[in-house]
This record gives sequence, C-alpha cells and structure tokens, in this order.
Amino acid sequence: MTMQISLILPQIVALDVVFALAACLQTIHVPFIASRRSSYNRKVICAYEASLVLHLIISVLILFASSGSYLVAPLDVCARAMGGALWLNAVIFAYGMVLMVHYRRPVMLAELLLVAAVTPPVVFAMGSAWTTVLIAEGAFFLFRSIAALLMDVRNRQEDITAFSTIETINVIPVGILYLDPRGRPLLMNRCMRKNLVELHMPTDLGDMSGTWNDLRKLSMQMPESSQNRVRINLDRFGEARVVVEVSPPRFACSCTMTLWFRAASSSALSVWM
Repeated sequence: MTMQISLILPQIVALDVVFALAACLQTIHVPFIASRRSSYNRKVICAYEASLVLHLIISVLILFASSGSYLVAPLDVCARAMGGALWLNAVIFAYGMVLMVHYRRPVMLAELLLVAAVTPPVVFAMGSAWTTVLIAEGAFFLFRSIAALLMDVRNRQEDITAFSTIETINVIPVGILYLDPRGRPLLMNRCMRKNLVELHMPTDLGDMSGTWNDLRKLSMQMPESSQNRVRINLDRFGEARVVVEVSPPRFACSCTMTLWFRAASSSALSVWM
C-alpha cells in the first residue's frame, strides 16, 4: 500500500513560491560562482549551478500547472504531463554525478538524488506518493540556496579585489602619493595627507610639482644622493622623518617616485610617482 499525500490549493501555491524563491536565489548564486577564485574549473561549476536553476524551474512549472487546474490535478499527473522536460533532470543528474566523482565531493549526493527523483521513471513508480519528493526537494533547495548566498557574501568580503587594495593603501601607516609628470596628484592616502598637514604643506589636489623642492627647503640640509635616489632628513621637526625621492628607470615610468617614512617608528612612508 502506497502512502498518499494530497495538497490543497493554498499548500500547492505556497510550495510553488518556495521553489520560485529557491530558483531566484540560485540564479543570483551563479554569478558569484563565476567571479570566485577557486581551484575548481569555474565554467564547469557554473554550468552545473545553472542546470540546478533549470531543475527548479521545471518543478515550479509542475506546481503551477497543478494549481492552475480547475479541480487541482494531482502533482504526479501534472509531472507526467511534462513529458520530455523531466528527462532534462536525468541529464543534470548524470552531469552532477560526473562532477561529484571527479572532484570527490560526496556532499553533492543528497541534491543529486533529489534531482533524480524528478525523472519520469521515479514519478511513474511513486505515483501519488511523489508529492513527498517535491516537499523534501523544496525545503532542501531553499536551504541550499540561502546557505550558498551567505557563503558567497562571506567569500566576497574575504577575497582580494581592487577595492581591497585601495583600502589597504589608505589604512597602512605609510604615506603614499602618486603624481603624474605634470605634478598633478593621482593618489594620496590618509597618512600622507596627515604628514603634509603636520609640515604645513598644501594637501589640495592642484599642482603639487613644487612639493619636493619645498621639502628640501624645510630640511635645511644637503640631500644625500645614491644612484637613482635622493634622501632628505627632516629630524628638526621633532620626529625622525626621512623623505626619499626615487626615479625609476625610463622604460618603466616617466614619473618620479618619492618615499617618505619615519625612520624611528617606521610609521609613515610616502610614494610619489
């Protein structure tokens, strides 16, 4: 004797909403996978995650067809009416099994079994009891999609991006300033701005080509030169400060690079290019 579970219209609609929500969250998850740094082949993994979206959409259509029937047709009848569309789940199952074996991820087995349960042989074999499969599948994939998005957000915060580099430049105890050949500042971090303010020097984003000469005047000492570097001591300002101008090779850059740091505490370093 087979177990029979009949759902009323509000329950079918609620289950349909669960699947639709899971499909939407899974769709959002796919681009995160595409941009994540991973040892796995991202194209292969993205294709699998996108196939799960297709699987969820098939379940949504089954539930929608059942709720749209005049007398609420049984779910297994609506599933059988989908015909060849259910065989797509068999393809997704086979593809997932290959990935599970290749990448040695047995954790994928649960979701693959649920995908396989929405194939024509299983639907015909279970009959009206197949409703339990949809209930379990909806709960599982909703949980999976939410957990995947939470992990995406966490990984996104931990990944090194261009914004991470800029933030690091701003918070390090090193003053950094990049100037173009015309003396216009391209980048100035907080530490550099703080040091210039302490020395009563301009920190606006206008022409700063004369800043190096102004530092030489403040030093009141002859600069120390070695190879492509010029060093200025600013000890008379209370802290052991050193400014170093570095001219990179011509083939690398046509700008001027200047390093500024406090020799005693190593708490400030500025780069001009």
